[in-house]
Amino acid sequence: MEFVNDSVRKIKADNGREAKLWVRHPELIEDLALSQIKSMLESPRLFEHIAVMPDVHFGKGASIGAVMALDEAVVPNCVGVDIGCGMAAYPTGLAYEGERASREYWRNWLGNAQRGIPTGFSCHNGHPKTLEHLRLLSSAERGEQASPANIRCKGHIRAAKKFNDLDEMALRQTGTMGGGNHFLEVQRDSAGQVWLMVHSGSRHIGYQIADHYAKVARAYNEAEGLESAHMLHWLPLSEQAGQDYLHDMQWAVDYALLNRKVMLRSALSSLNLEFDESMMINIPHNYAAKENHFGKDVVVHRKGATSAKTGELGIIPGSMGTPSYIVKGLGNPQSYSSCSHGAGRAMGRKHAKRVLSTSDFSESLSGTFSKASAGYLDEAPQAYKNIDLVVGAQDELVSVVHKLEPVITLKDGQGGVD
Repeated sequence: MEFVNDSVRKIKADNGREAKLWVRHPELIEDLALSQIKSMLESPRLFEHIAVMPDVHFGKGASIGAVMALDEAVVPNCVGVDIGCGMAAYPTGLAYEGERASREYWRNWLGNAQRGIPTGFSCHNGHPKTLEHLRLLSSAERGEQASPANIRCKGHIRAAKKFNDLDEMALRQTGTMGGGNHFLEVQRDSAGQVWLMVHSGSRHIGYQIADHYAKVARAYNEAEGLESAHMLHWLPLSEQAGQDYLHDMQWAVDYALLNRKVMLRSALSSLNLEFDESMMINIPHNYAAKENHFGKDVVVHRKGATSAKTGELGIIPGSMGTPSYIVKGLGNPQSYSSCSHGAGRAMGRKHAKRVLSTSDFSESLSGTFSKASAGYLDEAPQAYKNIDLVVGAQDELVSVVHKLEPVITLKDGQGGVD
């Protein structure tokens, strides 16, 4: 790895293409991720360089925490399977004081939030009244886009067998969290204001879209005899399949945003507050978009990275039990105006479950009202990189607006509350 300056490293592939890495601690990058970045540099239609964020780690096909621009082409695996996954943060205006600084208050709130926000594989039931309620919520948040006809995607997406059709799947999964690293968290800033933060995506529907187009891209490359980097099959925008992917991907991005809005609405109602969309900060981190960089219109793929245009508010969450940050973008052209999407994993999920204990997990949550659970041991703070080091490596990309300390977290796998 070569030095560009104190903040940026550089690696070069055999074909001369370069990746620029905003990493001050190279020892935090696994060898598999470095090898994967070099493979990504072999992608046809690659524009300029690849920008790599300090939370980078190994992913399926493309490294998580990488930004890649292509000339008139799109790579489904450089967006990933949870299309539109992202963060939303909301300042409630409530003060963290009195009863709202007590364990009992927030444990009661967590119980109420759990009842309104399904997690994991769970979704809302299929009762007609439930579906009508969700349809009205969707209409309120999405306007005309929420009509059943527009819920369908252009691609041949296979709906899960347990649902009658894609409309019902979309409705029943609206306002649900999913599992893994998704969460809803109460936080407090340095002034003592209470914030809500949610991390979620497009649920199984987004996965179906991603899986479908990854197969379409592979078949297209093989049929046309086109080269591609390992697992990074691509679709030209001159082909209908490329345009269809962009359409369906954007649908999933919009749907993921809808999910975050509905969950925030539910979480706020448990605080006797109404949702005001103008107060919400939203930033997706798995998507592709047509943007202009270095004087050319290109398709920027952000997989585990977020937009950080000049003055744009963003969110860099920590792991469970560690701080999160509200940031303002500096519009660095070398990063394609991007920044990291979080702390980034320091160890794989299986490895974390082998080496971490619930007692270690509990100790790391001692400053919060959350409780450790074997159900999500792989989400312990020890399984993630140091968020302060990750944010500190990005002073050329963002400036910090708020540092938020965790209060209590809702995740899949934690069971009941005590």
